[in-house]
Amino acid sequence: MSYRLTRLVSLLLLLAALPLQAQEPAPSGHPFYLGLGAGTQQVRPEDGTASQSRGTITLIGGYEYGRYVGAELGFHFLGSRPANLATDSSGTDWSRDVTGLSLAGIGRWQVVGPFTLLGRVGLLYWNSGARSQTNGMATVTDSRDTSRRGASSLLGFGLETTLSHSWVVRLDLDTTPKVLDARISLWRGSLLYRF
Repeated sequence: MSYRLTRLVSLLLLLAALPLQAQEPAPSGHPFYLGLGAGTQQVRPEDGTASQSRGTITLIGGYEYGRYVGAELGFHFLGSRPANLATDSSGTDWSRDVTGLSLAGIGRWQVVGPFTLLGRVGLLYWNSGARSQTNGMATVTDSRDTSRRGASSLLGFGLETTLSHSWVVRLDLDTTPKVLDARISLWRGSLLYRF
């Protein structure tokens, strides 16, 4: 499937999920939630070079339309990636800092007791800074380079459980086919607070 077709299908699925109204209220009676997630990401470059693992942090905000459907916004700190020209003639190693903003539709299904499966379909808008390099306490940015940005589909699934009336723990996996020139899989554990 082409990159544009994948984006279009993801957007249509997201838009189709948003107007759905479950007939029951949110399970906790608190439809809004905020959270913090941390985990690891597997970066698989398109050029066939070796995969890399890095840490990741995500800020999460969401709304449950009912027991089964919701929407979620996430801000992702995706770390630093080697720039295309990793080393220049002076031996400088360049890298790009990458962040992302995701918007996703969430589907939930309570399986056993307090455990709920969830699926996520959405878009990840990513941005990378200009090439830079850090030597000790100073950071140098390449003035000839510009930032790069783009959008990619976001698919994921997870498992969450309620700790108390307002606290939820979630384990999930998100995957996106193209951020810069790589496919990214994010494994994350999150703590959410409902209000």
